[in-house]
This record gives sequence, C-alpha cells and structure tokens, in this order.
Amino acid sequence: MHADEIKYHAFIENIKIKNITIPSMNWCLIKKPTKGEPLFTSANLEISDPNIKRKSEITISAKLELIGCVDKEMKKKFMNINIVINFIVQVSQKVFSNELVDKYINRNAIFTIIAIFREQVRNATFQMGLPTLILPAFKMYPRSEETSKKTSKLNKKKVSSR
Repeated sequence: MHADEIKYHAFIENIKIKNITIPSMNWCLIKKPTKGEPLFTSANLEISDPNIKRKSEITISAKLELIGCVDKEMKKKFMNINIVINFIVQVSQKVFSNELVDKYINRNAIFTIIAIFREQVRNATFQMGLPTLILPAFKMYPRSEETSKKTSKLNKKKVSSR
C-alpha cells in the first residue's frame, strides 16, 4: 500500500461521526403539474469549505437546491426544494492533516451527505403528491481552488412523465 494510502487509512480509522443535522429544509409546491406532463429538474449542490476546530472537529456544510419545471427551458416552475446539512466528525489530532480532510470529503463524507439528500428529496416529492423523485448517482470530482465553493452541479434531467 502506498504511504499516502496508509496515512488515509489511519485517518479513516480515527474518524467518528459526531452529529448530522438538517438546520434548514423547505419545499414548496408552486403549481401541481398536469397528469402526463413531462417534468424536468435542475439541481445545484454546494459543499462549503470545512470548518475545522482544534484540528480534531470538522464540520462540512452542504446545500442542495432542486427546482422542478414543466419545460426544458426551466422557466415554468412547479416546485422547489432547499436543504442544508451539517455533517460533523471528530478525528484524532495525531492523524489530522488538511489534505486528508479534503480526501475524506471527496471519498467518504459526500456519499453520506448525498444519501441524506436523496432520502429527503424522495420524501419531499412524496409529501407534495408528486411522482417520487430519487436523485441519480453522479460522479464527484476532487475539490480544486476554482471549485472549492461549488464542487458539483447536476445537469437538467427529465424526471418522469405521469
């Protein structure tokens, strides 16, 4: 195993999830779509830079904004969903490094965060009486200076025809 991977493995072995909160979640059904009308969504996912305390507590905040429209041009909205998640983990100071934190966000934390978003979107669309929307799987790219505030953007996708 490569030395970097050994360090990362030690980092992962010392991570403990402390808390996951949803400080903000709201959804709005603007106008119920007509049965059989094609539905389109546009999602924007933002992952904030981690907030690190004492090189042992890491807070990762993520925001998902999902807009539903009945036209490909995304001008005729029928719903919007906004969710904010705070994901807080603790790690031993002995294995802490900023590089390992970034690697952890891209390799591990993002999948937990996306799973929570996926379930909340599924539940919100069900509660609004819409076809259940399951967020698709998508590939995450490592953070870079240019994308540190917005690490991923989902493309417009046709969701369903009722």
